[in-house]
Amino acid sequence: MLDRDSDGVACEDSEGSSSGGGSAGNGSTGGGSNSGGTDPRFGTCKEAKANGYGPYRRGEPEYAWYRDSDSDGVVCE
Repeated sequence: MLDRDSDGVACEDSEGSSSGGGSAGNGSTGGGSNSGGTDPRFGTCKEAKANGYGPYRRGEPEYAWYRDSDSDGVVCE
């Protein structure tokens, strides 16, 4: 199973990156600059969509942050 802790993020580092909780790392809710050229990372697709982001297709960096439950190559649709 790709999303072992059911937080909407697949293939995340199981060693625990920075914060406890197991949610997505940056938890940004918009605002501020994003020098990496990617959208802000949210804990779930629901949060990303509520903030006007997504969908993301396989091959885009943001795709790996979320679970593709129907395996169609698109997340946060």
